[in-house]
Amino acid sequence: MKIHGAIFDMDGTLIDSLFYWKEYWRDFAEKYGFGKEFSVSPQFDARVRTMIYSEVIQEIYKEYKPNTSLADFTQYSLRYLDVFYETRTYVKDGVIEFLDSLKQCGIPMCVASATGQKHVLAVLKHLGLIDYFDFVVSCVDLGVDKSMPDVYELAAKRLGLAPDQTCVFEDSYVALETAKRLGCHTVGVFDPNNYSQDRLCRAAEIYIADGASMADLIGVIH
Repeated sequence: MKIHGAIFDMDGTLIDSLFYWKEYWRDFAEKYGFGKEFSVSPQFDARVRTMIYSEVIQEIYKEYKPNTSLADFTQYSLRYLDVFYETRTYVKDGVIEFLDSLKQCGIPMCVASATGQKHVLAVLKHLGLIDYFDFVVSCVDLGVDKSMPDVYELAAKRLGLAPDQTCVFEDSYVALETAKRLGCHTVGVFDPNNYSQDRLCRAAEIYIADGASMADLIGVIH
């Protein structure tokens, strides 16, 4: 696949971080007295994963009504995210090798994330990935999540390319379906902590399955 620019999601695509939700729900239940038997519905869990985090906090507060103020709950959730990103994330297998190959081909790259720029830039710097990317665009700045094409349109525009000249790399089927509708080339990235791999696979021109890595794309995408 010949491309002129690459647009990468961060969480679950470049870095292993989606186990965040499993740990967050466990800590949430313990902190707010929901008990060890607490479980979040798969539908709610899947929905919040593609949302802007500030909106996620409000949705959780509205759905589960923890015994605290929204302001305190927001502070708790933001601090939990800060600590998690600082201490628990790492680069997924094959990512650095593949980014090196695109860089050697002179292909411009950016990150388009539902996570806020502050966290994205901090994580990319912490994990040694920041220098691969020309810029970061965030759904937070646009006020819409990845069910809408805005973040990919902006990323392509800033790369100076039409959508069909770019390739979007995503672990979320919601996001990849959006990118496909926009006309971008698509690569789906398996993550064991995400939902609906069948839909992700259908939306992907190339699917990185369980046991494979981005390094397998070297020479395939250039």
